[in-house]
Amino acid sequence: MGKVIFRLNPHKKDSEGKLPVFLHFNFQGNRFQYYTGEKCFEKEWDLAKQRFKRNFSGFQEGNAYLDTLEEKVKKAHREAMLKGIVITTEELKNALNPDEAKPKPKTLFEHFDDFQQSAKLKGRKYNTLRNYISLRNHLQDFGKHTGIKLEGESYDLKIHDKFLEYLVYQVEQAPNSVFSTVKNLKVFLKFLAEERNVKLHPDVAKIKASYISVEKIFLTLEELEKLRTVSLRENLDKVRDVYLFSCYTGLRYRAIAPKKGHFECAFTIFTGTP
Repeated sequence: MGKVIFRLNPHKKDSEGKLPVFLHFNFQGNRFQYYTGEKCFEKEWDLAKQRFKRNFSGFQEGNAYLDTLEEKVKKAHREAMLKGIVITTEELKNALNPDEAKPKPKTLFEHFDDFQQSAKLKGRKYNTLRNYISLRNHLQDFGKHTGIKLEGESYDLKIHDKFLEYLVYQVEQAPNSVFSTVKNLKVFLKFLAEERNVKLHPDVAKIKASYISVEKIFLTLEELEKLRTVSLRENLDKVRDVYLFSCYTGLRYRAIAPKKGHFECAFTIFTGTP
């Protein structure tokens, strides 16, 4: 078992004349040095006991802290020996700084690029990918609006309710638009849990997306005929023709939506008399 020694470093005296306290640990031919974060004047340090003297302000807490550091180093070294391995200086540092050693959880946004790339590779359609981008934008804006840091492990029903409230009152989404957003959110969270082994909050399983049946509003044939024959400006008549085409064929707007300022359709619209 290696020996832990605490020493003052005379070469790193600060402007007040205080010396930093370093932990030294020699083990199996290796040397480990660690700054404890403590400083004191030379007269406040007991060289024989390697602890603070009573004239050091907070000497009891300071010495208890040094005791804790010593125990952590010895414990980490002991556990490594039991496993038959030689512990590294980096592992010793991590044992003393567990918060630094533990990787910070990614936010939902940091996972989104991976999710979108996976969706592309799986051949998801253009409109589906666009919906995913819309979801990301809503989550990002929600985080900025509320100041909530969105992480998989912390996204519970309480935060989800706030997100729904944001969609309804801030974004002013209709009920079925909220349904679409939540449905895509569930797809994203399922991807994280099942394909990337991301630990999610248990409440995620309780998130539901419900579609609401609404009254269908439509134009009659007579109204469509009036629209077909009404006189419009030249820049609107083509819009009218595409709209009527959509009505007669049942194609959704997204199937013929303009891209980069013009309609890219796999058909030709004939208007007027040939």
